[in-house]
Amino acid sequence: SLGRSGERAQAERVAYHWLQADSPQRAARPLEIAARRHIEARNHGRALALLDQLQQISPGGLSTELQERRADALYHNRKPTAAQAIYAQLNELQPQPRLWRKISRCFWRAGDLSNSHRSILQAARLQQLALPSVAWSSRLWTGLRFLSLLLGSRFALSAVEREQSKVEALLSRSLFFSRPPQWQNDYLFLMLRQVNWRLEDENQPGRLAQREITLGACHLLGPRHLFGRARQHLERAVDIALGMPTSWARAELLVDACYHLLCLGHPQLGQISETAHHVTQQLGDPALVLHSCHLLGLYHRLAGRLVHSQQAYAEAIWIVDETDNGYERELIQAQQTILAA
Repeated sequence: SLGRSGERAQAERVAYHWLQADSPQRAARPLEIAARRHIEARNHGRALALLDQLQQISPGGLSTELQERRADALYHNRKPTAAQAIYAQLNELQPQPRLWRKISRCFWRAGDLSNSHRSILQAARLQQLALPSVAWSSRLWTGLRFLSLLLGSRFALSAVEREQSKVEALLSRSLFFSRPPQWQNDYLFLMLRQVNWRLEDENQPGRLAQREITLGACHLLGPRHLFGRARQHLERAVDIALGMPTSWARAELLVDACYHLLCLGHPQLGQISETAHHVTQQLGDPALVLHSCHLLGLYHRLAGRLVHSQQAYAEAIWIVDETDNGYERELIQAQQTILAA
């Protein structure tokens, strides 16, 4: 009767009863439904447990799609090495930018920046993204677009798929921290592409704020006399973000803007950074809280408030210990070493 009265709503209970009745084949479908519901709810721990059960009772094992979902759950349960092994197996069957991006993400979480960068470059190649470091046409495009930006020109709209934007965002981060030869040209190229797609639908505050941040960051790469324009763009981005309701997007925008304002020594950076940190704590997202802690630690250290800086880094260390993020742990410990010197 449980199956007739709403299998989707009671999928986990239905599966439990079929398993107790020694009917694993009948339990397979309810287990899959329940696992998918937990994945949608971002309850990765329970989703992983159900997928493991499903794998045990399925004669042919999990489907390719469910194997990837299981790897996603492993990654979010702080098991990047196990997740990376599954992504690699799936990628051998059919290489895809999405899988290379996820492999790169696993290496990054494990603290292996070199392999992380190589993997995200593979994703970019599959998407036929020609970076200026390997293509003269992209180098010319970057120079012309940067000159147009400095002259105040507006770019035409260009559509970018969601997966492609994810790959480009991860590649930008990898370039900034790995810093291979000619990384500055590639980094600027990706930022200018972001200006293009973020011009789309300026009625959305989040997109408009991100565009202002990107424009500000681009001006920071130019001559010093353009820093005033960079500050104007970044201040507009902060004003837009502060007017948004509390959300993951708002927190990320504030933290992103603060990192660039730090380069300018903005007089209100302390207040904005504290606001960003408060928003990230409200959301409870470990990655965002970690970034805001790092930002506060760096800001207070540069301002000479060493006790406040130590407190921010202590909170960051507690988070990386909980999330087992190898790269972030080394980064925070390096900052603590500088502080103690």
